[in-house]
Amino acid sequence: MKFSTDELMPFFEVRTGMSKHLDDVQAGKEIVITRHGKPEGALLSAARLFQYREHERVMGDLLTLLKSATPQPKLTTAQIAAVREAEQLLAKPMERA
Repeated sequence: MKFSTDELMPFFEVRTGMSKHLDDVQAGKEIVITRHGKPEGALLSAARLFQYREHERVMGDLLTLLKSATPQPKLTTAQIAAVREAEQLLAKPMERA
């Protein structure tokens, strides 16, 4: 996992400034919460979380359609690579840093 330094924030800082950080999140910022220098959680708006979940659902639905299509569609090498990457992302359990 790679995050930009402006996204990272220590837990104690998030805890002490939660009201301000919630305002930032509502304005579109995403905050990666660190503990002992490692990413452990995140603050993001509920709307953004819903959007991420919808993307994941749609990606799963598209993969299911591709696999069940008869006849199988002719895909380019780049498209095949994208399908494999999507399958790996959907199958992979969330990792801890």
